[in-house]
Amino acid sequence: MRKIILSLFLVLVSVFVVGHGYALFQDLVIAKDNKFYSGLFDLQISSIDADGDNIAETMASNWSGNTVGVWTTQLEWTPGDTISSRVFIRNTGDVDAESVYLTLTDRKYYGVKHLDEVVNLITAWYDRNGNGIQDVGEDILPDLITKYDLNGGDFTLLDFYAGTDLVHGGVAYDLEPGTEVLPGSDTDSNLGGNAGHGKGLFLTWLYDPEANISYQDAWVEVDLEFTGEQGTN
Repeated sequence: MRKIILSLFLVLVSVFVVGHGYALFQDLVIAKDNKFYSGLFDLQISSIDADGDNIAETMASNWSGNTVGVWTTQLEWTPGDTISSRVFIRNTGDVDAESVYLTLTDRKYYGVKHLDEVVNLITAWYDRNGNGIQDVGEDILPDLITKYDLNGGDFTLLDFYAGTDLVHGGVAYDLEPGTEVLPGSDTDSNLGGNAGHGKGLFLTWLYDPEANISYQDAWVEVDLEFTGEQGTN
């Protein structure tokens, strides 16, 4: 009987040793509260240039997610008339926008003839360095014509819309090509962030002087949308 009990005891000791091994000294330390923060990326738009220097006013109340009526003519707009204006965009976050796409969407019209057939874009420049002056390389009209004026002749609002409308399968125009960026506050607080003045887009439209009488009592409405994207590098 003693041999049986001793054998069972030895078996239990063997199981304990095999199952648990030899316990050495141990200690534990922890690297706590590891957090991963996503950078902020946020476009804002304004049309306020109180002193006419082609640089936006920086007051926060002037900036928002949308603006209206930047290029809105008088009701008596007639052939030969022009309208010029500007809109400003800035990135209030800290992550740079390496692409800013301009897209025309939400086209509405009224009249026997579509008025955007005779509304011609005659000047277009984008202030890539944000200094309020049209510098070399900032005239974007020739590039727009090359990309979107598929039938030659005057470059019309309809040509522009048909080429850039993402909703209808077009390709948006990148205002920040190559190494250009719309900076956030970390890169350039003068242009980006909540106190930056951003960059301006300046467009002039001409009501075609040769537009015939069939375009009278007509109107067209279109939205200009700006989409910013972070780069992949």
